[in-house]
Amino acid sequence: EESESNALAEQQERKAQTIRDTVIICVVLILLLSAVFVVSRLLSDTKKADYERNSRKELVLSDSFGKNTSEKDRREIALALSDSVYLMLSVYGLTPQPGEFKDDFAKRASIELADIFGYPEGYEPDETNQSGGKNPKKKKSQPYVRSTTDFSEIFDALSAEEFGSGMTLQQMKQIAEFDTKLRDAQKSRLKFTKRFKLRFIKHII
Repeated sequence: EESESNALAEQQERKAQTIRDTVIICVVLILLLSAVFVVSRLLSDTKKADYERNSRKELVLSDSFGKNTSEKDRREIALALSDSVYLMLSVYGLTPQPGEFKDDFAKRASIELADIFGYPEGYEPDETNQSGGKNPKKKKSQPYVRSTTDFSEIFDALSAEEFGSGMTLQQMKQIAEFDTKLRDAQKSRLKFTKRFKLRFIKHII
């Protein structure tokens, strides 16, 4: 009788263990499927954001842009380009300071972004880089890359769309190229964790 009782208890324990194992497997499968869904959604949203940004700039840089473009469409694209530039500037820590005029902000940005565009004419860098730290790779005797980008023109174009009569088609092309260069520098300027967050979570870069 005691052996039968022990056998019954073992049988019940095996059933209980089977149930526990089944529950654990189901939970793990649910978690895995949820993770796959989240990752797929993040990748899908990221690709969608990339496509919208790239297709917009490709359109602006194409020879056909402006020929059959309505003012409404031009305005919408111009504002999107402006927002994209200002967003990337803020990602790199560049925002207008209180009371700072447009030309002063343009001059400051041209120096802070010298690693991307080169140093502006009339500016002679010393042994410290724009972040204030020593740069052992550069020596005063070594030539510095000069910028071919006129930041005053860039900010004039942005201001024209925001406060003036709007950007010309040529200005929009300049802004599209400027935005592309800003985005191409993200790997050298941003840490991996920040890039991951801005790209896959916020879909900014």
